[in-house]
Amino acid sequence: MIRKTIMQDSAHFWHSASPFPSPDTPRRRSRWLTRVAVLVSSCVLAVAGCAPVYLESAKPTLPQLSDTEDAFQSAVRVDLLIEKSANDVAQDGVEGCESCPQLLESLAERSQERARVLGGMWDPWPEGAPSDAPTAPGLAAPYSEAHIIARQAVEVGLDDLRTAATLEEFDDRIALSSVALGRVSDGIRLARTLSVSESDVQSWFDGALEQVDTPTTSLSETERSDLAQAVQGWDCGAQLLPLYTAGPDTDKGPTTAERIGMQQSEELLRLTTAVLAREVPDTRLSSCVGAFEEAFDSTSSDHDEGAALDAVEEQLLSVALTLYAQHPHLNLPPVSGAAGEVDGDTAGDDGDADSGTDDGTGGVAEEEPSDDSGSDDEAGSDASAGNAEPVGTRRYSLPMEQLLTTLMHWIQVGTVPATPAISVASVPPAEQ
Repeated sequence: MIRKTIMQDSAHFWHSASPFPSPDTPRRRSRWLTRVAVLVSSCVLAVAGCAPVYLESAKPTLPQLSDTEDAFQSAVRVDLLIEKSANDVAQDGVEGCESCPQLLESLAERSQERARVLGGMWDPWPEGAPSDAPTAPGLAAPYSEAHIIARQAVEVGLDDLRTAATLEEFDDRIALSSVALGRVSDGIRLARTLSVSESDVQSWFDGALEQVDTPTTSLSETERSDLAQAVQGWDCGAQLLPLYTAGPDTDKGPTTAERIGMQQSEELLRLTTAVLAREVPDTRLSSCVGAFEEAFDSTSSDHDEGAALDAVEEQLLSVALTLYAQHPHLNLPPVSGAAGEVDGDTAGDDGDADSGTDDGTGGVAEEEPSDDSGSDDEAGSDASAGNAEPVGTRRYSLPMEQLLTTLMHWIQVGTVPATPAISVASVPPAEQ
């Protein structure tokens, strides 16, 4: 049997010390794969392993699925329902939206891809169901309108993102989170094409996600170590984004991509400063540029700057995805010894910047650009408590906010894949 493996689609572009765990897990070892492997529950992918068992004299029953299997199957049903709904609405057309049918057809294909990633619909009776046999849950009635599809993709995607934090295995949290983020991205793209108002999109986020009012009181050693790895990735992203969003010099001023790239870079620099002020080890690199180009050229046949920018955004999403899978509810404690500061992330203004971009999340605050961080292309900014800058009012946990912030930036400047930060490969069974 060929097994499917979920793999991080980031060859750790800017450093050899990967932020992801080793792919050498008890479940399989892939010595020829160069990317970081993340495995999904084998019972979901190899559904034969979940086949029901029954006696001739007893009424057949379905096995009890684990929490992970149940979560995966729920997500699969959602994506297959969106696939069918999108195809149906695309055939009927959307009044006043010429581009919608093509976008809906693309959404259907991407939804099917996400369903395959999690193993597809479970068939408990592959050899044919016995008489009076129970069946697995099926699909609900299709959605009849495009805006309903968009809303469901976002809201249920966010719900699955929260569910992912409850799963036992790190690998399964990564897989379900990636599927959820891809669905959210597609829902937002469709909503924007339909000209759904930002306030309506905001309500989808506010209704689906818990908001965070208080920070944690202290960081454990594990949290500090994992944050240090995240800071290294954020700092590298801050170095690279201005490089890959820069356009030609013109009298018209910066392009939209340049503004978004600079804004995102400044946000990341302020975030790293705030995190390092919490006595997190500083593992930043003096320069990430050369390592990125070398790794990107060796893993991609497409060398244009658009692909490179997608690769940077995907790496940043991978950093946030890993931190979310490790510590989904993490927030920063107050800065030690900073007089009058209750929380370094909520001190000062709430960051209502006029950046010319809308993230559409309703929960990721835009931050005012600082006066000195935009030109800081190298690590080494002052991270002392007295110089730690606030990064805006945090409405969700730090990992959740970074996931959503990065996803929204990526939607604006690049192409988000169906399952961002992971890809699927079919590989032979592990050698005995």
